Amino acid sequence: MKRKLLFAVTCLLFTGFLQAQQTQQATFKKKNYRNFPIVAGIQFHSFSVPFKDMGAGFSNVGLMLGTEFSFNGRQNWVQGFTIGGYRNKHAGDGAFAFTQTIYRPTIYRNFFAEIKAGVGVLHNFHPVDVYKEQNGEWINAGKKGKTMLMAPVGLGFGFNSYKEGIYFSPFVSYELFLSKDYNDLLPLVPGSVIQIGTRIHL
Repeated sequence: MKRKLLFAVTCLLFTGFLQAQQTQQATFKKKNYRNFPIVAGIQFHSFSVPFKDMGAGFSNVGLMLGTEFSFNGRQNWVQGFTIGGYRNKHAGDGAFAFTQTIYRPTIYRNFFAEIKAGVGVLHNFHPVDVYKEQNGEWINAGKKGKTMLMAPVGLGFGFNSYKEGIYFSPFVSYELFLSKDYNDLLPLVPGSVIQIGTRIHL
C-alpha cells in the first residue's frame, strides 16, 4: 500500500514538474523579446573608403543611444532609432540621428547576425574655423559645419542573454554610410563606423 501511494505521489510530482517546465518554456518563448530596450554603446568613426585603414578610426571615439521595436513580436525583424555623436579632429566632429530596418536571424542557440539599412541626418562640424567673403572682407564663420542626408547600412553579430527580469544582448557591428552634399567637390562622401554596444532591459 505504501509503495503504491509513494509511486502515485512520485508520478503526480513528476507530471507537475513537466507541466511547470512546459509553462516556463512557453512563457520564456513569448517574453524573450520586449519592445523598446535601451541600446547604448561606443563607436569609432572614419570618413574613408570602406574597409580601408580601419585602425585609424579607433582614435575617433563617439557614443550612441537608441531603442527599437519589433514588427512581429520577435527579434528577427525590428525598426531601430539611434542618436549620437563623435569626435574627429581631422574631418570634424559630428552628431547624427537615423532609423534602420534590421533583419536579425538567430544563427546558433542565442547567437545572432544582423543586416540593417536606413536613412538619417548627419551634422558635420568643420575641424577648423571657416572664413567666407562678405562685402569684400573675409569673415570668420566659425566651425558650424553643415547638416547632410545620410544612408547607413551595416552588418553585425551578437549574443542574447535571457535571465528572469533582465535582458542583456551585447553586439558588434560594422556600418557604412554615404553623406550627401558634403561640399561642391564631393557630393557624396563615404564613411564607416565600428560599433560596440548592448541592448538591455532592467
